[in-house]
Amino acid sequence: MNPKNVATFTHQIYVMRFLLFIFFCSLSISVFGQHRIPAVFGKPTFEELNMKVYAPDTEAAGVVLYDKGNYKVEEIDRQMKLVKVVHKKIKVLDAKNFKNGEVEIIYYKGENSTEKVTEIKAITHLGGVKKYLSASAIFNTDITPNWKSKKFTFPDIEDGSVLEFTYRIESPYFFNLGGWNFQSELPTIYSEFYTEIPGNFAYNKAAFGTHPLAINEAKLKRNCFYLSFANQSADCETSLYTMENIPAFKKEDYMLSKKNYISRISYELREYENLIGETKRYSKTWKDVDKEQKFDKDLGRQLKSKSFFEKNIPANILSMPVNKEKAISIYNFIRDHFTWNKEFAIFSNIEVKDAFNDKKGNSSEINLALINALRAGGFESHMILSSTRENGLPTEIYPVITDFNYVFAALLLDTETILLDATRKNAPFGLIPFELLNGQGRLMDFKNESKWIPLEPFKNNAHIAQIQLKADSNGLFIGKGRETYLGYLAYNERSKIENTSKTSYIKDKETIDLNTEVSAYNINNAFNADENFELTYNVSLDTENVGDKHLLNPFFFENIFKKNPFILKERSYPVDFGHSYKMVYSLSFDLADQYTVIELPKDISIGLPNNKGSVVLKSIQADNNIQLRYSLKLDETIFTPEDYDALKQFFEHVIKTQTQSALVLSKNK
Repeated sequence: MNPKNVATFTHQIYVMRFLLFIFFCSLSISVFGQHRIPAVFGKPTFEELNMKVYAPDTEAAGVVLYDKGNYKVEEIDRQMKLVKVVHKKIKVLDAKNFKNGEVEIIYYKGENSTEKVTEIKAITHLGGVKKYLSASAIFNTDITPNWKSKKFTFPDIEDGSVLEFTYRIESPYFFNLGGWNFQSELPTIYSEFYTEIPGNFAYNKAAFGTHPLAINEAKLKRNCFYLSFANQSADCETSLYTMENIPAFKKEDYMLSKKNYISRISYELREYENLIGETKRYSKTWKDVDKEQKFDKDLGRQLKSKSFFEKNIPANILSMPVNKEKAISIYNFIRDHFTWNKEFAIFSNIEVKDAFNDKKGNSSEINLALINALRAGGFESHMILSSTRENGLPTEIYPVITDFNYVFAALLLDTETILLDATRKNAPFGLIPFELLNGQGRLMDFKNESKWIPLEPFKNNAHIAQIQLKADSNGLFIGKGRETYLGYLAYNERSKIENTSKTSYIKDKETIDLNTEVSAYNINNAFNADENFELTYNVSLDTENVGDKHLLNPFFFENIFKKNPFILKERSYPVDFGHSYKMVYSLSFDLADQYTVIELPKDISIGLPNNKGSVVLKSIQADNNIQLRYSLKLDETIFTPEDYDALKQFFEHVIKTQTQSALVLSKNK
């Protein structure tokens, strides 16, 4: 799928979600011949205690036996509170490889009140022996200023253990109902989610994933909730959702956030009616959001600094004609002026002018400064609300402002929309960081109206290698190499240097192949993001002796794909490379009367269906000179689950070509 189809593909995902949402809301009762499974805390069944293997997934290190969420509204201390009670049991089948012994309970702390986590209980069962978690083994952790967690680890985990825990959360924040994950990295036998919510709270519900519900039931429960201080009762909507025999979600390379694909239900507070009949809407239209964000002190109002930047942008840049070269100069000025503090603030702690004066800021401060600077330079520029790949795809069927965790810039130049992020010193004009390549972003045009736009990647991403080697009298192949990196591949190489050092980077390069000695490394444009990243070096390559044969590995230098990244039997979610790839290698070997060719690497030409990618290897011999031409292209960025088998087989050929394409030579006497 090429970049222009990203938006369509993302839309299709959400069409599916929207249909499931309608399915949930329109069905009053739908029970497919299934029954709820009860459980009593502290009393696992005989079968659970004696389970040795989980037949549907014999390789699983553990299995979730039972997972239940019971969410209700209760009166506590003369206040309405959302109460969440969770009960879970996990069977340990292979303690050595079991990685789920730690439990983290995440809760919210606001300015004036906090969620309260109580009644934490945990037991490690082994046969008839029970080992209880002590209160001193529970630790508090700050995740962000508003999000906290309580963590504990089960004691004495062994093969056959049943790990069981329960806890209760009392919350004044009805917007934080959240939802329920039926699926996890362990297979699950039974998962249940039950809610009992008074009718004055209205929630949007959305379903994700592909595993079917065993029970999907919604009912009206009369007089389910009573407020003593108001002498009022309310009817409730009760909802019951269960799933059974849920396979483990297995992560693999080149995927977006797993929250996009695991089987789960999400709740978002749409509106609330208080005791005197006033209604507060939480779910808004995009027109509402546009108006709010236009005057928000941390976003819209931070775009009112055009005159400030007119005074602070160098005069030689401001005086340039309004064209792409000027836009590049403004981008480079802002990128080089700031140091990013690694923070992703979006709806708080944003002060553009202060950050500019300090030459340091969070991602929003830097990118809002860029938008202001572009406007000061005579350009049309807007902010884009986006969600990083790890944060999940933003909801598109209605505004969910909490889906977004990042702000960057869009430059509208002639008929082109150019995406810009100035937080990374090693990113050229037009290249947004890889983690922002996540479906669509919302372009906030406050004069007209906001709209979704595809977050397209930088186009030209390549690794080009040119190697010339000649055999000497000792049988070594001596020569020179030149490697050029473009686009995201150049960005990645610069990031390696940024995260370690130039010296460490070169040292790592020198130890890639045991039969290779590399020296006189030189890096061109190591810190100049506007030019191609280029390596030159001297190389000495030895052969590997197998009897009287000498094997020469032509792909001694570092490759992007070192192993097949696709190993699952099947994959139910898309492969998302983020951007296109192109590797072009031109290798020359002069045998110089030292060797005779026994066998050349086999020519290969393999393509993915519908011209989505190709790998080609061609060997040419002319007297004592051998030329190898290799190219690997991935023209699409997104592949559907239906493409998975073809993609997996394709990469098997790619890796085989790179690891089993030796020149077979004999030494001349």
